Amino acid sequence: MKDSVTQNILESLPTGLLVIAPDGAITQVNHALCSILGHPRESFARSGWAELFLEPERNLDFNQMILDVIGGKQVGLRRVVPYLAPDGRKALLSVVSSYVQEGGELAGIVVLMEDVTELDRLHQQEKDLLAENSRLQSERAAALRKLAMSVAHQVRNPVLAIGGFSLRLMQRPEVDTAVRDRLQVIHESAQRLESMVRAVGEYAGIALGPRERVGLREIFLAAVRRMEVVAAGRPVRFQVDPVEGEVYVDPSLAGMALTAGLENALDFGPEGGVVRLGAVAEPGGWAIEIEDQGTGFKQEDLPFVFDPFFTTKAQGVGMGLALVRRIAAEHRGEALACNAERGGALLRLVLPSAACGLSQRSAEMCREDA
Repeated sequence: MKDSVTQNILESLPTGLLVIAPDGAITQVNHALCSILGHPRESFARSGWAELFLEPERNLDFNQMILDVIGGKQVGLRRVVPYLAPDGRKALLSVVSSYVQEGGELAGIVVLMEDVTELDRLHQQEKDLLAENSRLQSERAAALRKLAMSVAHQVRNPVLAIGGFSLRLMQRPEVDTAVRDRLQVIHESAQRLESMVRAVGEYAGIALGPRERVGLREIFLAAVRRMEVVAAGRPVRFQVDPVEGEVYVDPSLAGMALTAGLENALDFGPEGGVVRLGAVAEPGGWAIEIEDQGTGFKQEDLPFVFDPFFTTKAQGVGMGLALVRRIAAEHRGEALACNAERGGALLRLVLPSAACGLSQRSAEMCREDA
């Protein structure tokens, strides 16, 4: 009865089982193994391991694994090997093989295997899709950079000329008040265009430089020092959470991204509020958080906050958060915007320390708001 139960369990396993005796005879196989290897059960009963697998010499990697286990008396040797079935079917097998001893002598070889052909195909398909997506994104980014640089170059000179001439005309004593007022409007509009051209040029000129390991607290404090100069005279306080860790970044670009994110928080946070700068550990890196105490993002604006030139400020250029996301992408990271649980806006800048994608945790935190 006990042997019958054991046999039923072995037969129901989805993993193929092969047991080879010290003399090379095959003493145990199950249904999954017969299906994976493409041999009928009878062939195992009348043939030894060497007769079935060594003679055809078409599954060298598979055979070598068994030989390595025997030669090295290895336990739990795991490999993924190609396999050619008798009917010509090609497969990829995940094989675990062990040398079993009893009383210091070889008692047998136990082999467990799974057919991972379809799983490997899906992984390769996913890899190809990611590579294609990366290629398209790189081409799109390159095209946008070229377009932005061209526009900035073509617009800069006329805008400077308009601004300069309008200012010179305004300074002439013979110009009456009505004309001067119109020239003032022209001059202010030219200045705004100049700001946009500078922002576009800065965005287009972003290029990842040499990366190095930098302490989070180091770049946090440097960014806060810069912002305290910008916010001089305003009743705002910057709070840096205690955090110990490093990111692998281009320090200049990382500082630029933090500055842009803090400026956004400063613009939309309340007077007298607190802007918090912290970080949360992520698999492979860190998610830097910038949180303000303002009213947060409007739901209808969230899909567009990282778009170039999108702004809800009357005098804004709308390149700050676009700059943050661009710098994150240069580091193979990501930028996310959502509303904090306590109110206010939350910007998360994910900077991986290695080449990895956006973590599940970051995606889940901002999925509802996005």
